[in-house]
Amino acid sequence: MFIDPLWLAASLIFGIAAGLLPGLHPNSIGAILTPWLGNWESWPLALVVLLGVRLALQFLPSILVGTPAGQTELGMLPGQRMMREGRGLEALAVCGWSVVLAVALALVLSPLLMPILPALFAAVKPWSGYLLVLASAALMLAEIKDGKESGWLGRWRGPALALFVFLLAAALGWLTLNLPLTDPLFALFVGFFTMPALLSGEEQKAAEKKQQKEGQENPAFVVRELLPFILLGVLLGGLSDLLPGLSTPAQVATLATLAVPLAQPAHFLALVASIEASHTTFAFASAASTGIARVGVVAMVGQMQPITPADLPALWGAFAVAAAVGAGALLWIGRWLMPRWHALDWKTLGGLLGLYLAAMVFWLDGAMGLLVMALASAIGMLPVLWGVKRTQVMGSLIGPAILHAFGF
Repeated sequence: MFIDPLWLAASLIFGIAAGLLPGLHPNSIGAILTPWLGNWESWPLALVVLLGVRLALQFLPSILVGTPAGQTELGMLPGQRMMREGRGLEALAVCGWSVVLAVALALVLSPLLMPILPALFAAVKPWSGYLLVLASAALMLAEIKDGKESGWLGRWRGPALALFVFLLAAALGWLTLNLPLTDPLFALFVGFFTMPALLSGEEQKAAEKKQQKEGQENPAFVVRELLPFILLGVLLGGLSDLLPGLSTPAQVATLATLAVPLAQPAHFLALVASIEASHTTFAFASAASTGIARVGVVAMVGQMQPITPADLPALWGAFAVAAAVGAGALLWIGRWLMPRWHALDWKTLGGLLGLYLAAMVFWLDGAMGLLVMALASAIGMLPVLWGVKRTQVMGSLIGPAILHAFGF
């Protein structure tokens, strides 16, 4: 496999655009262009470069304005929290360095982990449904209030409301995932997270907060403070390719937070970024060893030309270099943009963002996508109004996974 310099430049441009524009997914670009360009010898590697460049850049819009980032939707919450604290640049740096380190670790560990993970999965699979139910219960119980004056009813009001939100989200998630939609998660999470934040003014508060020009954005900080979470993310990224009904990084990260203490938002961002990066990296090995890839672009490459172990050095090399370029672009754009972000007219930008996201949902999935987004927006407003954690809407992914685990 090789790539022509012109194809390389084009794939870099497409990758940057896919990272910066919510809804413009590499799967969509590949699906549109492959029928026209699939016969070109450089196209498979061009798709891989596009995928790698977008890997880190996709976190920029999610941290800046709270839009879904690929399959890492839950990363919006800690990213926006850091923005409100004036630590937006640090959040971008955590994502960028975590992606680079996770890709490198996944490449090194892949020969060791791939034989072990199937055995680990086989041991966990019979208990997966029960583990998911217990994890969901823990998610509810985390809403118990500690105030003595609230009384028994007050203490349990939070879990009851959280359960209601969880079940509503689970029902909508199950319905949406069984509809013939191009990108069901995009419509869901624009509704669950972005639209409620725009309506409640949270995004304006985050945007108006003056960002620190300097922060913990050096690689030494990432290695010292975040390496354990990156290593965990690499392991979970491999598992996300094996667990039935629990295949997206957002699902895996949600459950990981219930078992692993994540005291700082940077810890969670590192975990989410590394799950996404390693999940994509392991997909190449999965395609070469089993012929099955759980990442759309990797599957497209395999359809054009079956991926063999001999192809892995070229594919992994192009992907790793592209991921590093994307991480560098993320940090460069962040350093330029963050000091200026608070001065922008956010009321106008917020309205335009809402219209853009609705248009992208309609472009991807038509009127049905808009209906899903509207229903998700209504459910997403409930945590804002009731004061429960917005992570409860991840029932949209956990609920269907529970049903799948029990054979429904």
